[in-house]
Amino acid sequence: MGALVAVLHLTLILTFSFYLRQRYSWDAKIFWPALVIKLLAGICLGLLYLYYFEVGDTFVYFRDGAKLAALAGSDLSSYFGLVVADRGLESAELVLMEPRALFFTKLTSVLNIVTGINYWAIGFHYSFISFLGSWFLVSVIRFNIRT
Repeated sequence: MGALVAVLHLTLILTFSFYLRQRYSWDAKIFWPALVIKLLAGICLGLLYLYYFEVGDTFVYFRDGAKLAALAGSDLSSYFGLVVADRGLESAELVLMEPRALFFTKLTSVLNIVTGINYWAIGFHYSFISFLGSWFLVSVIRFNIRT
């Protein structure tokens, strides 16, 4: 079931990518290979942490986000209180409590809710967001150089 969820989210990402490429007339010769490489890099990073390193921050963020997603399933008002106003952090039993880590954990909890707590689907989404940021930066740089 987990692989099916990951494939579903990958399909949604690729469909949205096709729309973006058509909408903004991005060069397909560069766009598709760059996107595939970025998505594969996300998979490789997950596999590296899964099989090579004993502790990985990606899995810590994922587990902490899963705890918050479970809280959303059982008590939605407490979840919103924690995510929006940091109420009840002590009882959440999160591993990483630094402000930057907590912010990322909150984002990951939302993706955990959307993906049904699927690490690989979340990895696809983060890789895609990272790719889009890089792609838009390159587009801005290329436009500014030409003018």
